[in-house]
Amino acid sequence: MAKTVGYIDTQNFGLDELFFVDEVVMTKPFPVHRHSFAELQYFESGCGQEKINGITYAVMPGSFSLKMPWHAHELIPEKGKQMHIYKCSFRMQTLEEGGLLQSVGGELAQNYDFVPMEQLGEQDGLCVKELFSHMKEEASSVRMMQQEMAAAQIVQLLIIFIRNIQLQREKPDLTLSGKHVVQNVLRLINLRYREKELSCGQIARTVNCSEAQVGRLLREVTGLSFGELLREARIRNACVLLRNTDCSIEKIGEWAGYGSRAGFYKAFGEQMGMTPADYRRKYSSDRETKPARVLETSRVYTEIIYYLHRHYGEPLSQKELAKEFHYSTAYLERLLAENGTAFGELLRDIRIYHAKQQLLLSDSTIPAIAEQTGFASPETFHRVFKQQTGDTPGGYRKRMREDR
Repeated sequence: MAKTVGYIDTQNFGLDELFFVDEVVMTKPFPVHRHSFAELQYFESGCGQEKINGITYAVMPGSFSLKMPWHAHELIPEKGKQMHIYKCSFRMQTLEEGGLLQSVGGELAQNYDFVPMEQLGEQDGLCVKELFSHMKEEASSVRMMQQEMAAAQIVQLLIIFIRNIQLQREKPDLTLSGKHVVQNVLRLINLRYREKELSCGQIARTVNCSEAQVGRLLREVTGLSFGELLREARIRNACVLLRNTDCSIEKIGEWAGYGSRAGFYKAFGEQMGMTPADYRRKYSSDRETKPARVLETSRVYTEIIYYLHRHYGEPLSQKELAKEFHYSTAYLERLLAENGTAFGELLRDIRIYHAKQQLLLSDSTIPAIAEQTGFASPETFHRVFKQQTGDTPGGYRKRMREDR
């Protein structure tokens, strides 16, 4: 029998409150659920497991998790033991509408498939615990600018979480299971793309796999080769520099990991369908307006991603999305292109992301999942899913459940 994923729209927020801080002791499992807000949790003591989007993570003192509205999760304390937890819930609008959380909101939005559970070292653990203590003390009193103080402390907690994600990306994991190899390879590519001689063999050795195994897994999961993924990372970052700096094209190509101008131009043309010079002319802005423009497009792009996460099951179109944000279709198309994507690609990726969750979390039929995630038909879902993952929906469900 399929588990029902509960949904919590509000927790203990007051009508005008954006944040809520709590300290709890748990002895019994909390059933699988998700919610409309984001939630940080720091586990001070106790052990157990937390299942997030169908993947089981060990929980122990020093575990630090971040769950977004697209994370369905279930907390299971060790039988007969207490679990002491600090937690902070905050409304998604704080990430979407600017303010102190805007920069971290953008980082999380564009990397929505981050690993939601980290194990902190002693120093970071003490810092997180101290921040939670200050937040609880602040919430128990009446002081001026309390919302602003809470926002500043949440920013610190989120930065610690993001920094630990980066640290984990830099460390080779010698005990990877098959389902995590691809995720770690992609992280290493995005960390090391500037290395001119970077090869699949080097990355494979880092994750303790053979080059053939890494190549096969990349094809199965992403449909792309190591070389294609490396090129995509290099060109995506080169585009940022072409839009927002006055650096020479040759220098940008070198910075992005290319050993020659010809190699950079060839790769750029294959990826973007135009030359670097044409791309710069089309998308760069005047120097006087550049800082405001970059901030604005970053904010809107973040809001778009969160909007699609909330409405992925609906029959969305680029025209309707532009109308929702009060922009022209042409402006929206350009904004998405500046961030290296297009409406159809972004919506497809987010729908596939949620389809994977449902395949792992429920026993719903494939046609039902196709309908729930916004695909026009089961046949379309099957075709797109296989193009994106290299596997059928049923094959993916079976393989991932066996791997667990």
